[in-house]
Amino acid sequence: MLTKVKVLSLNLWGLVFVSKHRRDRVDALAEQLAFRETDFDYVFLQEVWSESDYRKICEATKLVLPYTHYFYSGVTGSGVCILSKWPIIDIFAYKYSLNGYAHKFYHGDWFGGKVVGMAKVQHRDMIANLYVTHLHAEYDRLQDIYLYHRVSQAFEFSQFVSHTSLGSCDYAIIAGDFNTQPMDLPYQVILYNSRLRDSFEEKEHYFGESSIGATCGHPANSFTNKADLKTNPNGQRIDYIMYSNGTDRVSVNCEKYASPVWKTQSGFTVSDHEPVVAVLRIVKRLDVDSNMDFCSDPMVFVNFLNDDRYNLRITCLENSVRLMDKTLATLRTSRMFFIGIACLLAVLLIASTPIDLYVEHSTYLILLHMLRVALTLGIGFCLLMGFFWNSMERSSIISSKQAMDSLLNFLHAQSSAAEKRQKGQETTGNFTDIEQTTTTTTDEI
Repeated sequence: MLTKVKVLSLNLWGLVFVSKHRRDRVDALAEQLAFRETDFDYVFLQEVWSESDYRKICEATKLVLPYTHYFYSGVTGSGVCILSKWPIIDIFAYKYSLNGYAHKFYHGDWFGGKVVGMAKVQHRDMIANLYVTHLHAEYDRLQDIYLYHRVSQAFEFSQFVSHTSLGSCDYAIIAGDFNTQPMDLPYQVILYNSRLRDSFEEKEHYFGESSIGATCGHPANSFTNKADLKTNPNGQRIDYIMYSNGTDRVSVNCEKYASPVWKTQSGFTVSDHEPVVAVLRIVKRLDVDSNMDFCSDPMVFVNFLNDDRYNLRITCLENSVRLMDKTLATLRTSRMFFIGIACLLAVLLIASTPIDLYVEHSTYLILLHMLRVALTLGIGFCLLMGFFWNSMERSSIISSKQAMDSLLNFLHAQSSAAEKRQKGQETTGNFTDIEQTTTTTTDEI
């Protein structure tokens, strides 16, 4: 049985009071999605920060995408939601253990409470798992202080997808703004650790202006910063639609991949990101036992081990472990730094106590009290960062690292066992050839 699904993913850039022409862009997007000609089965949106914007989109698309869910999280909401043509029968969300820093309020990632949202959908006689997420932003590629946050999120994301999709659905679609390029470690962890396929890389037909499939910083986008084009003249591909089969009776392929240009009536693009559209071809074989294990046949596992993707999975996990080790060392240094600064500020605060005896002017007294308040706040901040926040980060990093180590130990053990099994079968084959040769010689005699 063959069926096709049409999927859209878009980072809407819906920051209230910050994003330019937000209302016009939301109206334009809602109008595009409401067209029956677009005929989307699933829509994945990110950065929908306003509840009124979400309701407006849902109201406009209720006839073509009647089933919707917004994943609430954090202070401002996660910003991610799913719209579906097919009934949503179950919902679950997982919040990442690392989500940026609260004191870096100008970045805002911590307040959003980054999550991976999952919706289980009844698609005719099949079950589909839909996953949407928005990983932590990069901000500065040369001095990326959030890299280990994104790697940790990518690992948790890949583990969540792997554990909830394999064997529990017919096919899975994963989409969102991953804030990582194809050559980056977080992308590799997501792709290889959860055995996904990137629709752009697997596409049979491509409809788009960018040869690299740029989704952010596109030269033709209305909101692209011209300064960014100096370092990335062709833009970046950081928004993705990925997929996998949940059972061996289903195969999934990307038939078409496109990046349509949608604009408002005033001529602005609907977002600072480009929409990503994929048409997936799903074939369900009814003559295969749905309960069959993926690796029930030893030779199937041997062939899987010979696949480059298996080795790439091990490599990206090993690189992730090295990054986590480096991060733990950095956190130890950071902890001592904050404690040292807190002690220094405490000494200054204590030293300021006798100054009251020598200052009579009220203005100087006010300034002195303000200085003491600032010193007290500084001490509190440093102690908070050095003990509470540092410990929280350390625990999250250790948790991810231990999970990676356990998985790597298993993968290495399975690889060694499969290689021994393969060598044993080759040896058995050689003995069989010798016996056949001996038998032939005896018959001739």
